[in-house]
Amino acid sequence: MAHIEQIRCVHPNAFKFTWERRIGRFGNLSEDYELLIVPSNNESEPLTTVSPSDLVKRKTTFSNALLEITKDFHSKFLLSLDPPIHVDNEKVARWHKDFNPDTCCSDIDVTKLPAKPEINALLLVSEAMRETNKLFHSEISVPAKDEKSSSSVEEDKNDEEEAAFKEALKNRFKGINPVLVKKILAKEKLLMEKELVTDKEKTDELKQIDQLYDVARFLRSTFINEKKVALRMDFLLPRLLKSFSFNAPDMNKMVKLLSELSPTFLKLINIRNTDYAKVDKNVSLLLVEKSINDHKNKK
Repeated sequence: MAHIEQIRCVHPNAFKFTWERRIGRFGNLSEDYELLIVPSNNESEPLTTVSPSDLVKRKTTFSNALLEITKDFHSKFLLSLDPPIHVDNEKVARWHKDFNPDTCCSDIDVTKLPAKPEINALLLVSEAMRETNKLFHSEISVPAKDEKSSSSVEEDKNDEEEAAFKEALKNRFKGINPVLVKKILAKEKLLMEKELVTDKEKTDELKQIDQLYDVARFLRSTFINEKKVALRMDFLLPRLLKSFSFNAPDMNKMVKLLSELSPTFLKLINIRNTDYAKVDKNVSLLLVEKSINDHKNKK
């Protein structure tokens, strides 16, 4: 999967990745999922057929993206020389004589594939708990004769509640390994405890910051593929939403934050009430990554 994640990083729109339920032997949907990978165009729309011209175009786009990445490493190499050499990436016609791509270029970054959906067994646990909760809180009217009889009734009540709870779980998780049920219950407890003490707003913010570098790579690749100086945000936003698991307001917030952290790389402008984004492809993504990490360390 590592090579597929690297391909997705270099050319985010080359393929469309979706998780779908497996089809069982008799045509029934399985509880398990499988990852479907289909070729797509630059708009992330699946291609039903791939013609020879499509293959040539896809190969050219991928090669150009790899070339731009290599230029970034070449630029970093030139700056490491003594004295450093400053050359515009767009004007580079050949590599420095001491620049060896095999040794001077690190591994291609990866863009994680969509996470596999989890079988939502936790909801089943919650339903079972809610159903049996009524039993736990049902009142049993018992005459208070003496302390001994009251204690006996209380024990009987606890036994009945425990038996009812076990019976409810047994019916709800019929056919499921008891060890798995125990793990599910334990996991739900941990998730609940974590949710109670975790600052959700801060967690979401850190999650967005972690994805900023991938967003920057995506924007850069898109601008290279489109060969445009500026692109409308209503053109970019749908493509970003298809590639990242964020809603539109959060994605807009992330793009704005990226422009604030690295204004030389990304500029947001408004012309006649239309929002545009402008990416400087000559700015090294290493500098963008440093700005993002510095911001994250302050959190």
